[in-house]
Amino acid sequence: MAILPHALRIAAKLGIAERLAERAVSVKELAVAVDCHPDALNRLMRALASVGLFRQTEAGGYELTDVGQRLRPGAPDTVHATIVNPDSQRAWLSATHTLRTGEPVFGTGRPGGEVSGSGERRDAPASDGQVPDAYGEFFGHMDRNPRTNRAFLQRMRERAARLYPTLVSVVDWSASRVVMDIGGGDGYLLDRVLREVPHLHGVLFDRPAAIEIASTDRAGDSADDLSARRALCAGDFFAAIRGGSDTHLMCSVLHDWSDEQAAVILSNSRRALASGGRLLIVEMVVPEGDGWHPSKWSDLGMMVLTGGRERTEADFARLLELSGYALRSIQPVPESSFHLLTAVPLAGVGS
Repeated sequence: MAILPHALRIAAKLGIAERLAERAVSVKELAVAVDCHPDALNRLMRALASVGLFRQTEAGGYELTDVGQRLRPGAPDTVHATIVNPDSQRAWLSATHTLRTGEPVFGTGRPGGEVSGSGERRDAPASDGQVPDAYGEFFGHMDRNPRTNRAFLQRMRERAARLYPTLVSVVDWSASRVVMDIGGGDGYLLDRVLREVPHLHGVLFDRPAAIEIASTDRAGDSADDLSARRALCAGDFFAAIRGGSDTHLMCSVLHDWSDEQAAVILSNSRRALASGGRLLIVEMVVPEGDGWHPSKWSDLGMMVLTGGRERTEADFARLLELSGYALRSIQPVPESSFHLLTAVPLAGVGS
């Protein structure tokens, strides 16, 4: 089945699911619509129908299945942006490097380039849509390539909607007044929180390149009714995090980073958190034992792409304590493989 990811990406890029969204279409009509050779397209459709994405009609055309709906951008549980992204596939072609060295394909270091042994920063140019070797690193690559960065933020938006759709309802927000979404991308999740919890104010904190996209997108949205309750804040969470928020939210942030890097982020969070506040972490938790769990495969992805890792409950407790936090509770997020971890500051640490 090594061909399947490539076939899915071709179908998504051609927009086949969008063409079949309303009705069944003959191969001839579909080929004209997506500018393909009819026989070649039919062979692709036949293969993808065999795994349940399309269904052949009695007239010889094709229609979309419920599974195939997920190829449509904007559809519930869509995976379109993830499938059309070539970076991950290209990175895995070089993943032996990671296994031999322990270094991610995108290299190590902070956004903006890799730090050499002499302490000099090496900024390696990367063309849009191309994966650099071990020069530069994942988020530096995003910062240097606006189109790639926007595509990445769209994948993260789809991912949040798909992987933890019930998160907002799991959290008791009654004691919160200002929530900061740290590493919140384009603000999709924060906007959901603010819409469902009207008494909250929110702060979106992320890389300047991400905040610029979030700001640009909102500038053209005259129907945005959250602007009075939402602030956009650009920064570097390795340097400092803006104070004033009583609730910090980190969703799928810590798994991007090594333990050492995650400890810096958490320590800065601890220093910035308002008195009596709390930290909410949303991550997969690696279970003990040999059973299958998506976190074990995501862990490999983090290892190859960013140098990060998925963690066990004990890993989180240890990392939080090192950073001035105590893990208070951990609960599964319904309809999800993720957990909500709640942490509070250790007395006298990081204040």
